[in-house]
Amino acid sequence: ESDMDDSASVCSVPSGSSTTAESLHSVEPTTPKFGIRDKEKADKVQPSWSTPAIADTLEVNTEELDRQFDSWLPFANEDVSLQISTPSTSFVCDGLSRALHGHWLRLCEVCAAAMADDKLRLEASGKRPAVAAERAVTTLLQGQSESHAARESLENFLGEYLLRILQRMELWVARYDPSADEVATVAKWWLFQAEPALLPFCQRAERFAGEKLEHSEQAVISIEKLLLREWESRSCEEASGLCSQIFEGHYAEEAGNVDLAQLLRSLQEAADAWQTWRSHSAACNRAASVLIAMLNAALRSQHAASRMLLSEAEKLSRTSRRKTFPKMIQMGRQALQEFQKAGACSDGKGKRIPEEVLAAAAQDAVQLAIFCSHTSDSLEGWGSTKELCHEVLLAFESAFQTEVSSLTRALTTVHHHYNRQFLKVDSFSSLLRKDHSGGTGILTSATAAWIEFLRNFTGNSQVPSHAGPGQVLGTLRERVGASIVELLASAWVQNFVRAPPPLSVWGTRLFTAFAADEAALASLAPDSKELGKFRQMVETMRGFLEGNAQSRWQELGKAENVLQKLLAEEQGRALTHALWQTATR
Repeated sequence: ESDMDDSASVCSVPSGSSTTAESLHSVEPTTPKFGIRDKEKADKVQPSWSTPAIADTLEVNTEELDRQFDSWLPFANEDVSLQISTPSTSFVCDGLSRALHGHWLRLCEVCAAAMADDKLRLEASGKRPAVAAERAVTTLLQGQSESHAARESLENFLGEYLLRILQRMELWVARYDPSADEVATVAKWWLFQAEPALLPFCQRAERFAGEKLEHSEQAVISIEKLLLREWESRSCEEASGLCSQIFEGHYAEEAGNVDLAQLLRSLQEAADAWQTWRSHSAACNRAASVLIAMLNAALRSQHAASRMLLSEAEKLSRTSRRKTFPKMIQMGRQALQEFQKAGACSDGKGKRIPEEVLAAAAQDAVQLAIFCSHTSDSLEGWGSTKELCHEVLLAFESAFQTEVSSLTRALTTVHHHYNRQFLKVDSFSSLLRKDHSGGTGILTSATAAWIEFLRNFTGNSQVPSHAGPGQVLGTLRERVGASIVELLASAWVQNFVRAPPPLSVWGTRLFTAFAADEAALASLAPDSKELGKFRQMVETMRGFLEGNAQSRWQELGKAENVLQKLLAEEQGRALTHALWQTATR
């Protein structure tokens, strides 16, 4: 009797062991077919005592059962006038509860009638109908030798109820199109209220009926998969719509229009889904798919919204003057003046890219990257999907960091374009003429102006992030600083290639200028990988210039390999050629 108590019958929650990929792509099981197989063989069974055979006892009146289901879950009526308005989730769960209670009660009633035992009927009306039904069936089957007929009869009896529940749930989701949260409510009721009673009954049938009720167990899992599948697909659709609504077109308007708080709340709920589903394996697989879909929608929508900003910044960084200059020479003075006027008009303030919008877009990407980083460290409740979620979150963190780098690079490009007179990088020849003490580099004055820009860079103080505005703004400043280092390092290489400083003229002052420029960039982003690349480049150049003059030709190839790895191949080759000129002129 201890095997049939409440805790064993109600609280056990078996689940499938499918992976996330299987949850998304596996073929759903077909609807089980219920009915008595080998009926002729079952009819020949002779009971060993006066109780009638269970095959004759557990009969289902399908028409009466359909009428009962029309009162419990009235979704099948084709007459629109008789259909109820959109049912609430409490109505659906209550209907499911009454259907299962009706099954257990009917099972007890037929067993009690067969054995003329009113005590079984009274137990069924109590608070533990599933336990009472199992006891009633066990008592009825005592002394009956044909277990095959017993199993078939139980499969048919329970299966008729489960088949109708499955059909009514399919009609509910198709006809009323419930939201993801509404489907989740019903799915949780089925997983944690219905299955703990149904699945143990099907599995323990091996004791009192000779075999498990496999078809009924399959039907229970089919209902579970239907509800979880519908919840997953609706959650993914709603996530895509939410991200499109939050990001679409907002970066084209004034700064601060993107409401990231709602998206971060939804992402956090998806990350905490293992608590909602109580670490249920199959449900967590589906929840992992929802989390991935939501992050993918956020990344796609954020990138699409900022694409216009990146495109406009890219136009500013192009050297259009170099392309058009040969044509200008062939133009007359009057035509040249008209061209310049047209250019001045086309570069008006009306089309200027607001730096505040670029900063806001970069800050949004920073917050999403921080969310992925923090969430990847708190996945203890995800069970078998923990490793998958960890890898996916790290991948999305890297993707959002790439977005941050692109946007901060665009921000520095725009700021430099409109403030180039204050951010000008000196040439090596001008530095040699004006700096007699030898304590500065060609980046010193430009770096001071950029430091002032960083000091006044505040971003958006209203940060809807669990990481806090301090961490978000600090991370954003680090990335802006790294982008400035990248821009200044590129300008440094261009100046060196354009006019290589002769070592015979500069002497040790050249290495002092190298060190000054390295220190200037370190003040902007001391821990950035961009600074590390610049340091490695300068160290390679310094080592080559300080080496033995007789072996320079042999060392030139090694220096070129390093420089081409650090820079683009063509740029590395040009810098190597300039380095050779510096050493030999």
